[in-house]
Amino acid sequence: MKRRCLLGLTLGMVAWSAGARADLGADVRALSAARATAGRLLRLKPRLLERGERLALAIPPEFLDPKSSTCTTVTLLGVVGLHFAVRFSELDPNAPSTAFAEQSVVGASEITRCGSSKPFLSGLQLEMRSPRGLIETLLSVARVGQPRLSELLPDRDPGNELSLGEPGPRPALPPLGERLARLSMRASRDGAESFQQAHFQAADDGTGADRLSLDAGCHELTLLAAPAPGLARVVDLDLQLVEQESGAQLAVDRAEDADASLSLCVGTTTPVELRFTGAPPSSVLSLTHARWLLPLGLPSAWGDDVRARLARVARTHHLRLAKPPIYGSLGVQGTTELGLEVEPGACYSALLIPLRGEVRSLSVSVRAQAPNESARSAADSEGSAVSFCAHGARRASLEVSGEGANLAWLVALWESGRTAIGVAER
Repeated sequence: MKRRCLLGLTLGMVAWSAGARADLGADVRALSAARATAGRLLRLKPRLLERGERLALAIPPEFLDPKSSTCTTVTLLGVVGLHFAVRFSELDPNAPSTAFAEQSVVGASEITRCGSSKPFLSGLQLEMRSPRGLIETLLSVARVGQPRLSELLPDRDPGNELSLGEPGPRPALPPLGERLARLSMRASRDGAESFQQAHFQAADDGTGADRLSLDAGCHELTLLAAPAPGLARVVDLDLQLVEQESGAQLAVDRAEDADASLSLCVGTTTPVELRFTGAPPSSVLSLTHARWLLPLGLPSAWGDDVRARLARVARTHHLRLAKPPIYGSLGVQGTTELGLEVEPGACYSALLIPLRGEVRSLSVSVRAQAPNESARSAADSEGSAVSFCAHGARRASLEVSGEGANLAWLVALWESGRTAIGVAER
């Protein structure tokens, strides 16, 4: 009896999955038919994303022409229960802050920009919030306003939304000493090579700047302010780091917070200038500086810039890279498939970074050629990483997909550990 119940449950799950795919396909066909009558329509390649993955949406330049008075609409569809978010370019004045992404509703999200605002769509990034999901993307251009998504697909109508209400005043900040102690403890826990503190004096208008020299490695700089007694306004520190010689911006934090933090990696000693605004007038600010060494497994022959980019990706994904890579390959825009030899009991991490050019989208996926092994994938225009275990396989396939202008990339593979054959990965 128990086996029959389990079989019934499995068959029910399969039937639900097939029905969900059918509903999504029907919605895409219905929306495509309706939008095609109003103007130009383009359906991008469907993408399967895991939780936490980000995908830069590759919108062709002809859909972003600022000289045309038309409106471009980006429609993202998943199954009704899917949850994802869309992040905007910081340059778009009509978009919410990048700290607060546009959330999907009933498995869908739709963004429209018209005229000179269309180029802002080039900065859109899709972020998966559900454990896993397939996303369909439709791009449409029309000269007049198009019907809303819920009018064309009634099942996507979320109904009446309740007012969010007033959030109330911002919670009081912990004492400055407590915030400094937390940063010190976190740096120690994360294995920082050093942790230093310094103080800055803000000018009468709450601005300031200072010059620093960053050694090779990964750095986290945090500027903290303590509200002055009797100060009515809320402290909102903004922080910017620029290279002294070229003036190029290396990192920026414009979030609404009394503390501002920047993270970056450099491959060689780099003179920089730290600039801040929004501090209480003439106040004393605290700066913490945590530094991590570059991973030992980054070959010096690859150059300072490449090592810095790989170090940033490794730090983001908590990878040590203690030994040299066992494989590396260069490529350009388009889709490139690479075959890998792997050891049955080994686990690996593949890192992908852009080397040059304008990047619209960049992703890597890998699959061990073993029974029941699913593909692992990751996407980020600034670099991404994906890890997997061979689980008895001796071959694996790696695919890099990149879109942009004059794009070149580097992908490299490191062995990250060992597991017993037949033991599930955790």
